[in-house]
Amino acid sequence: MLNRKHCLIALMIASMFALAGCRGGVEIRNVEGSPIAGNPSMERVRDAIIRAGANRGWRMTPQGDGNILGTLEVRSHVARVNIRYDRSSYAITYLDSVNLEHDRNRGTIHKNYNSWIKNLDTDIYNELALIR
Repeated sequence: MLNRKHCLIALMIASMFALAGCRGGVEIRNVEGSPIAGNPSMERVRDAIIRAGANRGWRMTPQGDGNILGTLEVRSHVARVNIRYDRSSYAITYLDSVNLEHDRNRGTIHKNYNSWIKNLDTDIYNELALIR
């Protein structure tokens, strides 16, 4: 009886550690050096990025030449990214978030964030393909 009790306690402790390890989400996805075909003007690149983000509900705020702040608010969750661009490439980099389980030490975040970034990246790529 005592051995069975010890096994049950050990199993419960192992389960707690396993569940604790699952918390915190996935590694943060950034997009670096995504190429832009052709040789569009900076204005056309900026406008395509803003259109792509707006179509997905992102608030896109130009921050000067080659830089846009993207903010997405979904219910009580907020994600902010920096989008750097020039005439040949663009990058999307995580800035900060609210209620997305961001763990700075582990570099992880809620899995939905990466889906939002993947969609934004795809939409930007597609918008830029239309301006060639």
